[in-house]
Amino acid sequence: MKLILAALSLVLTGCAAQPIYNHPTKNQADFARDSYECEQSAWQHAANMGAPGNPLIARDAYHDCMTRKHGYTLAPKPTKT
Repeated sequence: MKLILAALSLVLTGCAAQPIYNHPTKNQADFARDSYECEQSAWQHAANMGAPGNPLIARDAYHDCMTRKHGYTLAPKPTKT
């Protein structure tokens, strides 16, 4: 069952457009460090919630970490012309 959840999460995250985070003072190296920290924290949060590997819980926890803890904002979505 865990293997099915892991495969499903890879498929779902690979197909979805990844959000773009901006920060007024941080560079790409800062982003990579912060993103890695938030990713690890998000997967741990999902496991603590009793849903290890759940991409929906992890996604929300990652977003909260990036925005609340590290001060990133989401870039506006491009408009279709």
